[in-house]
Amino acid sequence: MLSGTLFLSSRPEQAIRKDFTDQLQEHYNAKTSTVDFKKSDDAAKIINGFIAEATKNKINDMVKPDNLKDVDAMLVNAIFFQGDWRKRFSEPSESNFSVSDTENRLVPMLRELRDNYFYNKDDEWEVIGIPFKDKSAWFAIFLPIRRFGLANNLKTLNAAKFHNLINNVYQEYIFLTFPKFKLDYQISLNQALGKFGLSELFTERADLSGIGPGLQLASATHKALIEVDQVGTRAAAVTEAKIYFTSGRSGDPLSIRADHPFLFSIIKDNSPLFMGIYT
Repeated sequence: MLSGTLFLSSRPEQAIRKDFTDQLQEHYNAKTSTVDFKKSDDAAKIINGFIAEATKNKINDMVKPDNLKDVDAMLVNAIFFQGDWRKRFSEPSESNFSVSDTENRLVPMLRELRDNYFYNKDDEWEVIGIPFKDKSAWFAIFLPIRRFGLANNLKTLNAAKFHNLINNVYQEYIFLTFPKFKLDYQISLNQALGKFGLSELFTERADLSGIGPGLQLASATHKALIEVDQVGTRAAAVTEAKIYFTSGRSGDPLSIRADHPFLFSIIKDNSPLFMGIYT
């Protein structure tokens, strides 16, 4: 579920152009709401209420009153996904996860032998897909073939390679072991966007006149949470897939242990909703 709201100052001199809000509504289904940012406690409560509702209370109290000083508008975009596995896993048991070739830690691991995992591989990645009850969605583990090769693999992973891997998965008989986990992450996007040549976006030199007069973007923040367990996946943040089916189980299953750092993604309608790394 994707939700968005543009929170506007109640001061009339800080008007946002109507054509901008119309485009937000048309393309992103984002609504507008008026708040008094000068009453920062009340404004934070309203905005956090929207975020909590949009993420089913997975993300709470993201906005602090002190962060609303001199704010004239705030665009909040939130997404929430909850998927139950098509077949739930047994209770986890502890096993070693290798962070590096010199460091291990005990983590709860899920294990299951099934003939309906999705699978694909190339010279760098094995992709293992776990289907949700929602047949348009699945959880993808991108496991480096070379142990501890995640950092190098990410350098060459582009959109074309990513989609080639997920679009050509087939059903495979696998004994899969992977960790149960919960990740909670927040980052300021100011520095990250600067690396993409957008450093002026947060300065007075940025031309935001198409949004409204006299505006300057102060900051951008992203927060994400994802939880994977034996029941399914819960995740929040603010082209047809070709699935080829084999004729059923035959021979010995593949044995795959996701017990070293990997990339993961929630795929829905052939597009990644969430991506992250587990280390």
